[in-house]
Amino acid sequence: MDKSLVSHCVLSFAHFICFLCRVLCKHLLFCFLSSSRLAYGD
Repeated sequence: MDKSLVSHCVLSFAHFICFLCRVLCKHLLFCFLSSSRLAYGD
């Protein structure tokens, strides 16, 4: 297997994981803020 192809796949996978983590973090933060706002009756 070609080394450059492997490194390209690994980089793509890493970017995909980073993207997923960012989306998940934003989603969790949004949910947390929404629930805390409801709890405090803002």
